Amino acid sequence: METPYDYPRLLKMVVRRGRQLYGPAFHIAEEDSPVLRRLLCWFLQDEAVAKGEGICLHKGILLAGPVGCGKSAIMRVFQSLCDKALQFAIKPCTAVELEFAAEGYDVIHRYAHRSLYRYGCPRAVCFDDLGFESNVNYFGNNYNVMLKILAHRYELLVEQGLVTHATTNLDSAEMEARYGSRLRSRMRQMFNLVAFPHTSRDKRI
Repeated sequence: METPYDYPRLLKMVVRRGRQLYGPAFHIAEEDSPVLRRLLCWFLQDEAVAKGEGICLHKGILLAGPVGCGKSAIMRVFQSLCDKALQFAIKPCTAVELEFAAEGYDVIHRYAHRSLYRYGCPRAVCFDDLGFESNVNYFGNNYNVMLKILAHRYELLVEQGLVTHATTNLDSAEMEARYGSRLRSRMRQMFNLVAFPHTSRDKRI
């Protein structure tokens, strides 16, 4: 099966939108092109390229890479370009942490079962800077809020097809140390790992 899409042209479109959002300095280095190709095939739901890239179109994206390489910026660019059926919210994990400290368990439901339907479709969320958030003390108990939310969203992926995206600076060992081996195993089923090289720089400067 051949792809019907012109990836070089689409990559230029991504750069143009990045410059609209972040200014004329926005660019994609040559070393980052394979990462963008993998992201493009997911957001295009391009089965031909996804198969060759090892991308499962039913899983979300876990975009990993060094601090300051532009992961959040890239996800915002794709958020602004993607088809309505694939639209997603972007939520910093530190903001979720603060919401839980103020509101408690209702926040977990907000990002789990209450994400199920929006205009008739499950609502995807990209949790930005996964692993940067702190545990929250709530009425004397210490909670790893993102662990609980991701565990619920895993179940909803299996039952309802609810997609989750995330960005992170953590590697797999750090992720397991932060969230435990059980959730780390489930994250492999939730996400396509797409990683910028360690030498990748900020796309906005």
